[in-house]
Amino acid sequence: MNTLRKIILLLCLCVSLQASDQRLKKTVSLIENFEGFSEKAYWDIDAYSIGYGTHLTTPSLITSYRFATISKTEAQELMIEKVMDIHNVLLCIVKVPLTDNQYSVLVSFTYNVGIPGLMHSKLVECLNARQYKLASNQLRRWVHTKHRVNKSLIKRRKNERLLFLKK
Repeated sequence: MNTLRKIILLLCLCVSLQASDQRLKKTVSLIENFEGFSEKAYWDIDAYSIGYGTHLTTPSLITSYRFATISKTEAQELMIEKVMDIHNVLLCIVKVPLTDNQYSVLVSFTYNVGIPGLMHSKLVECLNARQYKLASNQLRRWVHTKHRVNKSLIKRRKNERLLFLKK
């Protein structure tokens, strides 16, 4: 990705988020901590992923990264592109105000389970009814990998839930 495109992406994200640098940094940091970093592509349940858990879902991503290595900067750029997509979905489906923590958790959760996962969850329904605690409890349901309980996801969802509820 060239430098001008990087700058435009970051500016679009900052404007689109209508949020402080603090909010963006917190969200990116949260995702980095939960996902970890891999410079090489790896098989992740149903697709290859690279960097900070970015799924290689398009032919161009697969061609570019399947057998390549990626720097942390490149990985962060891929993550930010995905965060922008998630943000746009949140703008459409979440009808209530969110704290910075709630926003960061929703983006992190969606980054992990995918946009369809969020859209088919009861979490958004609870949120839009302003039932924030019930919404946070919905996070606990998303701890399975291929129909098996995943201890790492239990820990992640617990941490996401605590942050979501933090004032």
